[in-house]
Amino acid sequence: MNKCSTGCQVSTERFTFAHDKIRDVVYTEAGSTRRRLFHHRAFEILQAAPASPAELAHHASAAGLAVAAVSFSVAAGDEAMRLFAVRDAIAHYEQVRRLVRQPDGDGLQAVQGSVPLSPSDLSQLYLQLGWAYELSGEFAQAQSIYEEMLALAREMHAPAMECTALNRLATMSAQTNHDVARAEELLQQALAVAESSKNTAGVAETAWNLAQTGFYAGKIEASLPHAERALALSRELHQQELIGRSLHALASLESALGKWEESLSHAEEARMLYAALGNRPREVGCLCVMAEARINERRPQEGIAAARAALAISYVSFEQDSGMKANTSSAMKPNSFRPIPERCSPSPE
Repeated sequence: MNKCSTGCQVSTERFTFAHDKIRDVVYTEAGSTRRRLFHHRAFEILQAAPASPAELAHHASAAGLAVAAVSFSVAAGDEAMRLFAVRDAIAHYEQVRRLVRQPDGDGLQAVQGSVPLSPSDLSQLYLQLGWAYELSGEFAQAQSIYEEMLALAREMHAPAMECTALNRLATMSAQTNHDVARAEELLQQALAVAESSKNTAGVAETAWNLAQTGFYAGKIEASLPHAERALALSRELHQQELIGRSLHALASLESALGKWEESLSHAEEARMLYAALGNRPREVGCLCVMAEARINERRPQEGIAAARAALAISYVSFEQDSGMKANTSSAMKPNSFRPIPERCSPSPE
Protein backbone atom coordinates (compact mmCIF):
# COMPACT_ATOMS: atom_id res chain seq x y z
CA MET A 1 0.00 0.00 0.00
CA ASN A 2 1.42 3.38 -1.04
CA LYS A 3 0.33 6.86 -0.02
CA CYS A 4 -0.04 9.46 -2.80
CA SER A 5 0.77 13.16 -2.38
CA THR A 6 -2.86 14.24 -2.68
CA GLY A 7 -4.00 12.28 0.36
CA CYS A 8 -5.10 8.96 -1.07
CA GLN A 9 -3.96 5.44 -0.39
CA VAL A 10 -3.23 3.31 -3.41
CA SER A 11 -3.23 -0.45 -3.73
CA THR A 12 -3.07 -2.57 -6.83
CA GLU A 13 -6.84 -3.09 -6.58
CA ARG A 14 -8.31 0.30 -5.66
CA PHE A 15 -7.90 3.85 -4.36
CA THR A 16 -9.13 4.90 -0.92
CA PHE A 17 -9.72 8.65 -0.46
CA ALA A 18 -9.90 10.64 2.75
CA HIS A 19 -12.34 13.13 1.19
CA ASP A 20 -14.59 13.34 -1.87
CA LYS A 21 -12.80 16.47 -3.09
CA ILE A 22 -9.49 14.60 -3.10
CA ARG A 23 -11.09 11.88 -5.18
CA ASP A 24 -12.44 14.48 -7.63
CA VAL A 25 -8.98 16.08 -8.02
CA VAL A 26 -7.30 12.72 -8.62
CA TYR A 27 -9.99 11.72 -11.12
CA THR A 28 -9.72 15.02 -13.02
CA GLU A 29 -5.91 15.00 -13.16
CA ALA A 30 -5.69 11.34 -14.16
CA GLY A 31 -6.29 12.19 -17.82
CA SER A 32 -8.88 10.80 -20.19
CA THR A 33 -6.99 7.57 -20.94
CA ARG A 34 -6.58 6.59 -17.29
CA ARG A 35 -10.16 7.62 -16.50
CA ARG A 36 -11.42 5.26 -19.19
CA LEU A 37 -9.25 2.53 -17.67
CA PHE A 38 -10.70 3.19 -14.20
CA HIS A 39 -14.24 2.97 -15.55
CA HIS A 40 -13.38 -0.16 -17.54
CA ARG A 41 -12.13 -1.87 -14.38
CA ALA A 42 -15.18 -0.69 -12.43
CA PHE A 43 -17.47 -2.03 -15.14
CA GLU A 44 -15.79 -5.44 -15.10
CA ILE A 45 -16.00 -5.67 -11.30
CA LEU A 46 -19.64 -4.52 -11.17
CA GLN A 47 -20.68 -7.03 -13.82
CA ALA A 48 -19.91 -9.77 -11.32
CA ALA A 49 -21.84 -7.95 -8.60
CA PRO A 50 -25.59 -7.21 -8.31
CA ALA A 51 -25.17 -3.74 -9.83
CA SER A 52 -28.02 -1.79 -11.38
CA PRO A 53 -28.24 -1.36 -15.18
CA ALA A 54 -27.88 2.42 -14.69
CA GLU A 55 -24.57 2.02 -12.84
CA LEU A 56 -23.25 -0.41 -15.44
CA ALA A 57 -24.37 1.91 -18.25
CA HIS A 58 -22.53 4.83 -16.64
CA HIS A 59 -19.21 2.99 -16.38
CA ALA A 60 -19.55 1.36 -19.80
CA SER A 61 -20.15 4.74 -21.42
CA ALA A 62 -17.29 6.41 -19.59
CA ALA A 63 -15.00 3.51 -20.51
CA GLY A 64 -15.84 3.86 -24.18
CA LEU A 65 -17.59 0.46 -24.32
CA ALA A 66 -20.27 1.60 -26.73
CA VAL A 67 -22.04 -1.73 -27.28
CA ALA A 68 -22.30 -2.43 -23.55
CA ALA A 69 -23.35 1.17 -22.89
CA VAL A 70 -26.23 0.83 -25.36
CA SER A 71 -27.39 -2.48 -23.90
CA PHE A 72 -27.31 -1.36 -20.25
CA SER A 73 -28.73 2.10 -21.00
CA VAL A 74 -31.77 0.51 -22.64
CA ALA A 75 -32.16 -1.80 -19.63
CA ALA A 76 -31.79 1.18 -17.28
CA GLY A 77 -34.42 3.11 -19.23
CA ASP A 78 -36.85 0.18 -19.10
CA GLU A 79 -36.26 -0.19 -15.35
CA ALA A 80 -36.89 3.53 -14.81
CA MET A 81 -40.15 3.30 -16.78
CA ARG A 82 -41.31 0.43 -14.57
CA LEU A 83 -40.74 2.71 -11.57
CA PHE A 84 -42.38 5.69 -13.30
CA ALA A 85 -39.06 7.58 -13.08
CA VAL A 86 -39.80 9.09 -16.48
CA ARG A 87 -37.10 11.77 -16.48
CA ASP A 88 -34.45 9.15 -15.68
CA ALA A 89 -35.81 6.94 -18.45
CA ILE A 90 -35.58 9.79 -20.96
CA ALA A 91 -31.94 10.41 -19.99
CA HIS A 92 -31.06 6.74 -20.52
CA TYR A 93 -32.90 6.43 -23.84
CA GLU A 94 -31.40 9.69 -25.12
CA GLN A 95 -27.97 8.34 -24.23
CA VAL A 96 -28.64 5.33 -26.47
CA ARG A 97 -29.96 7.59 -29.22
CA ARG A 98 -26.73 9.59 -29.09
CA LEU A 99 -24.57 6.46 -29.14
CA VAL A 100 -26.25 4.99 -32.21
CA ARG A 101 -26.15 8.22 -34.18
CA GLN A 102 -23.23 9.78 -36.06
CA PRO A 103 -22.63 13.34 -34.78
CA ASP A 104 -22.57 14.77 -38.32
CA GLY A 105 -24.91 12.26 -39.92
CA ASP A 106 -28.46 12.68 -41.06
CA GLY A 107 -31.21 10.15 -41.63
CA LEU A 108 -30.04 6.62 -42.32
CA GLN A 109 -26.37 7.58 -42.18
CA ALA A 110 -26.94 8.84 -38.66
CA VAL A 111 -27.85 5.42 -37.27
CA GLN A 112 -25.16 3.46 -39.08
CA GLY A 113 -22.57 4.35 -36.47
CA SER A 114 -20.31 2.27 -34.29
CA VAL A 115 -23.29 0.61 -32.56
CA PRO A 116 -25.82 -0.32 -35.25
CA LEU A 117 -29.17 -1.55 -33.98
CA SER A 118 -31.58 -3.86 -35.75
CA PRO A 119 -34.78 -2.22 -37.03
CA SER A 120 -36.79 -3.93 -34.27
CA ASP A 121 -34.44 -2.71 -31.52
CA LEU A 122 -34.31 0.78 -33.02
CA SER A 123 -38.10 0.83 -33.26
CA GLN A 124 -38.44 -0.15 -29.61
CA LEU A 125 -35.95 2.54 -28.58
CA TYR A 126 -37.86 5.31 -30.39
CA LEU A 127 -41.20 3.96 -29.20
CA GLN A 128 -40.12 3.96 -25.56
CA LEU A 129 -38.42 7.35 -25.80
CA GLY A 130 -41.45 8.95 -27.45
CA TRP A 131 -43.77 7.39 -24.89
CA ALA A 132 -41.58 8.66 -22.05
CA TYR A 133 -41.82 12.19 -23.45
CA GLU A 134 -45.60 11.78 -23.68
CA LEU A 135 -45.79 10.69 -20.05
CA SER A 136 -43.76 13.76 -19.03
CA GLY A 137 -46.12 16.03 -20.97
CA GLU A 138 -43.52 17.01 -23.57
CA PHE A 139 -45.76 16.35 -26.54
CA ALA A 140 -43.84 18.39 -29.10
CA GLN A 141 -40.68 16.44 -28.30
CA ALA A 142 -42.59 13.16 -28.48
CA GLN A 143 -43.97 14.04 -31.90
CA SER A 144 -40.48 14.95 -33.09
CA ILE A 145 -39.20 11.54 -31.96
CA TYR A 146 -42.00 9.71 -33.80
CA GLU A 147 -41.43 11.77 -36.95
CA GLU A 148 -37.72 10.92 -36.83
CA MET A 149 -38.66 7.28 -36.29
CA LEU A 150 -40.92 7.38 -39.36
CA ALA A 151 -38.25 8.99 -41.55
CA LEU A 152 -35.64 6.43 -40.47
CA ALA A 153 -38.04 3.54 -41.03
CA ARG A 154 -38.71 4.65 -44.58
CA GLU A 155 -35.00 5.10 -45.32
CA MET A 156 -34.20 1.71 -43.81
CA HIS A 157 -37.12 0.05 -45.63
CA ALA A 158 -38.41 -1.24 -42.28
CA PRO A 159 -42.21 -1.53 -42.73
CA ALA A 160 -42.95 -2.79 -39.21
CA MET A 161 -41.16 0.22 -37.74
CA GLU A 162 -42.95 2.51 -40.21
CA CYS A 163 -46.34 1.08 -39.22
CA THR A 164 -45.60 1.62 -35.54
CA ALA A 165 -44.48 5.21 -36.10
CA LEU A 166 -47.60 6.01 -38.11
CA ASN A 167 -49.80 4.57 -35.36
CA ARG A 168 -48.09 6.69 -32.71
CA LEU A 169 -48.35 9.84 -34.83
CA ALA A 170 -52.04 9.07 -35.36
CA THR A 171 -52.50 8.77 -31.61
CA MET A 172 -50.90 12.16 -31.06
CA SER A 173 -52.98 13.75 -33.81
CA ALA A 174 -56.19 12.56 -32.15
CA GLN A 175 -55.29 12.97 -28.49
CA THR A 176 -52.98 15.98 -28.44
CA ASN A 177 -53.93 17.94 -31.54
CA HIS A 178 -57.59 16.82 -31.56
CA ASP A 179 -57.35 16.22 -35.28
CA VAL A 180 -59.24 12.96 -35.80
CA ALA A 181 -59.29 13.38 -39.58
CA ARG A 182 -55.48 13.52 -39.67
CA ALA A 183 -55.34 10.50 -37.35
CA GLU A 184 -57.54 8.50 -39.73
CA GLU A 185 -55.34 9.51 -42.66
CA LEU A 186 -52.19 8.33 -40.87
CA LEU A 187 -53.88 5.08 -39.86
CA GLN A 188 -54.91 4.35 -43.42
CA GLN A 189 -51.25 4.78 -44.40
CA ALA A 190 -50.24 2.43 -41.58
CA LEU A 191 -52.80 -0.14 -42.67
CA ALA A 192 -51.54 -0.06 -46.26
CA VAL A 193 -47.94 -0.54 -45.07
CA ALA A 194 -48.89 -3.42 -42.75
CA GLU A 195 -51.01 -5.20 -45.36
CA SER A 196 -48.42 -4.87 -48.15
CA SER A 197 -45.69 -6.25 -45.87
CA LYS A 198 -47.94 -9.03 -44.50
CA ASN A 199 -47.45 -7.68 -40.97
CA THR A 200 -50.41 -9.32 -39.22
CA ALA A 201 -49.63 -7.77 -35.84
CA GLY A 202 -49.42 -4.35 -37.45
CA VAL A 203 -52.75 -4.86 -39.22
CA ALA A 204 -54.38 -5.91 -35.93
CA GLU A 205 -53.05 -2.92 -33.99
CA THR A 206 -53.98 -0.49 -36.75
CA ALA A 207 -57.47 -1.98 -37.08
CA TRP A 208 -57.98 -1.48 -33.34
CA ASN A 209 -56.82 2.12 -33.69
CA LEU A 210 -59.22 2.68 -36.59
CA ALA A 211 -62.06 1.40 -34.41
CA GLN A 212 -61.04 3.90 -31.75
CA THR A 213 -60.82 6.89 -34.09
CA GLY A 214 -64.13 5.92 -35.65
CA PHE A 215 -65.74 5.96 -32.22
CA TYR A 216 -64.41 9.44 -31.47
CA ALA A 217 -65.47 10.65 -34.91
CA GLY A 218 -68.98 9.30 -34.35
CA LYS A 219 -68.63 6.68 -37.08
CA ILE A 220 -69.91 3.88 -34.88
CA GLU A 221 -71.36 1.53 -37.50
CA ALA A 222 -68.33 1.93 -39.78
CA SER A 223 -65.96 1.17 -36.89
CA LEU A 224 -67.44 -2.25 -36.08
CA PRO A 225 -65.61 -4.10 -38.92
CA HIS A 226 -62.29 -2.66 -37.71
CA ALA A 227 -62.91 -3.87 -34.16
CA GLU A 228 -64.01 -7.30 -35.43
CA ARG A 229 -60.91 -7.55 -37.61
CA ALA A 230 -58.64 -6.57 -34.73
CA LEU A 231 -60.26 -9.22 -32.54
CA ALA A 232 -59.97 -11.98 -35.14
CA LEU A 233 -56.30 -11.23 -35.84
CA SER A 234 -55.37 -10.85 -32.17
CA ARG A 235 -56.92 -14.27 -31.47
CA GLU A 236 -54.94 -15.70 -34.37
CA LEU A 237 -51.75 -14.20 -32.91
CA HIS A 238 -52.65 -15.22 -29.32
CA GLN A 239 -51.98 -11.66 -28.13
CA GLN A 240 -53.98 -11.61 -24.93
CA GLU A 241 -53.69 -7.91 -24.19
CA LEU A 242 -54.80 -6.94 -27.70
CA ILE A 243 -57.63 -9.48 -27.51
CA GLY A 244 -58.84 -7.71 -24.39
CA ARG A 245 -58.63 -4.27 -25.98
CA SER A 246 -60.43 -5.47 -29.10
CA LEU A 247 -63.20 -7.12 -27.09
CA HIS A 248 -63.67 -3.98 -25.04
CA ALA A 249 -63.73 -1.75 -28.15
CA LEU A 250 -66.27 -4.04 -29.78
CA ALA A 251 -68.44 -4.11 -26.65
CA SER A 252 -68.37 -0.31 -26.40
CA LEU A 253 -69.31 0.15 -30.06
CA GLU A 254 -72.13 -2.39 -29.74
CA SER A 255 -73.34 -0.57 -26.64
CA ALA A 256 -73.45 2.71 -28.58
CA LEU A 257 -75.59 0.93 -31.21
CA GLY A 258 -77.94 -0.55 -28.61
CA LYS A 259 -76.78 -4.12 -29.26
CA TRP A 260 -76.94 -4.97 -25.58
CA GLU A 261 -76.70 -8.77 -25.77
CA GLU A 262 -73.59 -8.71 -28.00
CA SER A 263 -72.07 -5.92 -25.93
CA LEU A 264 -72.58 -7.83 -22.70
CA SER A 265 -71.04 -11.01 -24.13
CA HIS A 266 -67.90 -9.26 -25.38
CA ALA A 267 -67.52 -7.14 -22.24
CA GLU A 268 -67.79 -10.20 -19.98
CA GLU A 269 -65.14 -12.07 -21.97
CA ALA A 270 -62.85 -9.04 -21.82
CA ARG A 271 -63.45 -8.67 -18.07
CA MET A 272 -62.45 -12.27 -17.41
CA LEU A 273 -59.33 -11.88 -19.54
CA TYR A 274 -58.27 -8.66 -17.78
CA ALA A 275 -58.93 -10.24 -14.39
CA ALA A 276 -56.60 -13.10 -15.36
CA LEU A 277 -53.97 -10.60 -16.56
CA GLY A 278 -54.26 -8.58 -13.35
CA ASN A 279 -55.22 -5.40 -15.20
CA ARG A 280 -57.68 -3.93 -12.72
CA PRO A 281 -58.35 -0.56 -14.42
CA ARG A 282 -59.38 -2.27 -17.65
CA GLU A 283 -61.45 -4.77 -15.69
CA VAL A 284 -63.32 -1.81 -14.21
CA GLY A 285 -63.98 -0.47 -17.72
CA CYS A 286 -65.49 -3.76 -18.80
CA LEU A 287 -67.70 -3.93 -15.71
CA CYS A 288 -69.04 -0.48 -16.59
CA VAL A 289 -70.02 -1.63 -20.07
CA MET A 290 -71.63 -4.71 -18.54
CA ALA A 291 -73.58 -2.58 -16.06
CA GLU A 292 -75.00 -0.42 -18.84
CA ALA A 293 -75.93 -3.44 -20.97
CA ARG A 294 -77.71 -5.23 -18.11
CA ILE A 295 -79.66 -2.14 -17.11
CA ASN A 296 -80.76 -1.60 -20.70
CA GLU A 297 -81.77 -5.27 -20.91
CA ARG A 298 -84.07 -4.54 -17.95
CA ARG A 299 -81.93 -6.44 -15.51
CA PRO A 300 -81.28 -3.54 -13.12
CA GLN A 301 -80.14 -5.59 -10.13
CA GLU A 302 -77.45 -7.32 -12.21
CA GLY A 303 -76.43 -3.95 -13.63
CA ILE A 304 -76.13 -2.44 -10.16
CA ALA A 305 -74.07 -5.45 -9.04
CA ALA A 306 -71.62 -4.94 -11.93
CA ALA A 307 -71.34 -1.20 -11.16
CA ARG A 308 -70.72 -1.95 -7.48
CA ALA A 309 -68.02 -4.45 -8.41
CA ALA A 310 -66.36 -1.77 -10.55
CA LEU A 311 -66.54 0.72 -7.69
CA ALA A 312 -65.09 -1.77 -5.20
CA ILE A 313 -62.10 -2.48 -7.45
CA SER A 314 -61.62 1.27 -7.94
CA TYR A 315 -61.57 1.90 -4.19
CA VAL A 316 -59.04 -0.90 -3.61
CA SER A 317 -56.79 0.36 -6.39
CA PHE A 318 -56.99 3.92 -5.07
CA GLU A 319 -56.19 2.90 -1.52
CA GLN A 320 -53.24 0.80 -2.63
CA ASP A 321 -51.53 3.31 -4.87
CA SER A 322 -53.87 6.18 -5.83
CA GLY A 323 -54.22 4.62 -9.26
CA MET A 324 -50.56 5.11 -10.21
CA LYS A 325 -49.04 1.65 -9.82
CA ALA A 326 -52.08 0.00 -11.36
CA ASN A 327 -51.02 1.61 -14.64
CA THR A 328 -47.33 0.68 -14.43
CA SER A 329 -47.59 -1.82 -17.29
CA SER A 330 -49.03 0.95 -19.48
CA ALA A 331 -45.88 2.99 -18.97
CA MET A 332 -43.68 0.16 -20.13
CA LYS A 333 -45.40 -0.43 -23.43
CA PRO A 334 -47.76 2.15 -24.90
CA ASN A 335 -50.96 1.25 -26.65
CA SER A 336 -51.59 3.21 -29.80
CA PHE A 337 -54.72 4.89 -28.47
CA ARG A 338 -56.58 5.53 -25.25
CA PRO A 339 -59.40 3.10 -24.53
CA ILE A 340 -62.92 4.16 -25.46
CA PRO A 341 -64.14 6.05 -22.38
CA GLU A 342 -66.42 4.26 -19.97
CA ARG A 343 -69.27 6.11 -18.25
CA CYS A 344 -68.40 4.91 -14.76
CA SER A 345 -64.63 4.52 -15.03
CA PRO A 346 -62.98 6.21 -12.01
CA SER A 347 -59.88 7.39 -13.84
CA PRO A 348 -58.34 7.40 -17.33
CA GLU A 349 -56.78 4.06 -18.24
